[in-house]
Amino acid sequence: MKDMGARQLTDESPKNGFGVSASERPSPDSAGFFEVFMRDVQAFKEQLPKLLKEIPGEYVAILDGKIVDHKPDWNDVFVATRKAHPDLFVLIEHVAPRSAEGIDMDTLDR
Repeated sequence: MKDMGARQLTDESPKNGFGVSASERPSPDSAGFFEVFMRDVQAFKEQLPKLLKEIPGEYVAILDGKIVDHKPDWNDVFVATRKAHPDLFVLIEHVAPRSAEGIDMDTLDR
């Protein structure tokens, strides 16, 4: 597997790119979660052209804007990231071309 810059994040880790440590990262039911989630989504969108060239068709796990794992099977990525980061939400996305048609999750408009 090609190294995509994966790293381990622990409660002892220094402040990450979003200014919070793992222990301070918002949980899915907290007020700040949406902002952190959207930053991970944006990070994926920005990295997608490169990912399409390097690992098309695979699934990537994104935490704090960084690829922390990637594999061909979604379930394998889920199991690995759940094991590595049991108390954190980790975004998993499929590395595939996106169509221009979509739904804006902020407004639910097409």
